[in-house]
Amino acid sequence: MRLIYISSAGNSHNKGSSAYVLASAVVRDINIQQVTWNIRTLMGESGGLPWDNESGKTGAVLSGALLAGNCDAGQCAANSRLIGGITKIIKSFDIRIFAAVIRKNEHYRKYLIPEPVDMIAAEKLALRCEEYLGRARDQGMLILGAGEENARVSKCFSEWLLKRWMGYQGLPNIVENPVSISGAASAMTGFSAFCADAVLKRYEQGWDEGRGKIWSHFKVRMYPE
Repeated sequence: MRLIYISSAGNSHNKGSSAYVLASAVVRDINIQQVTWNIRTLMGESGGLPWDNESGKTGAVLSGALLAGNCDAGQCAANSRLIGGITKIIKSFDIRIFAAVIRKNEHYRKYLIPEPVDMIAAEKLALRCEEYLGRARDQGMLILGAGEENARVSKCFSEWLLKRWMGYQGLPNIVENPVSISGAASAMTGFSAFCADAVLKRYEQGWDEGRGKIWSHFKVRMYPE
């Protein structure tokens, strides 16, 4: 079984951010305790990471440094060590990171009656995760953090999955509807929020070459294609 932790970044309405992002961090269930322990250890060594709070939402310092190194020398050195620690965890436990980026301006220009961007993102990310699970010959469970935004995203997944099943096009490798857990209770819900925030910031900076090997672990697709 794979546990698929999902978070969003950006405004789902036609205002605010230029894109809407849904990101997932996929980890084997047998590894989740070790992954959590490693993340908590990294948090302790670093005096706390940006996602160490109830909502699981991230701060801008780490993800900003991840993208552009736009901080003072002391912060960059500290963040470089953190990024190295995060990359090691991703590699050691084969965590897969997928993201769907909806380019809102293009989306609203392309369609006369456009679907909500969060619904489109849920569809694209679910299909991407199903594709991966099929190759891995495994099943997965969708997990989101608590809060209003995550509740809206969870509803999008549930409605879209129901439509698929009613049309006899269900996703056989995704188990049931999404479940919600507290961000404070799970290191991975916050980690997925960090991933979504990082992808959005990188997109808003022009999607240039990412700094550091960590970006090789991010599998990102943009829509409309």
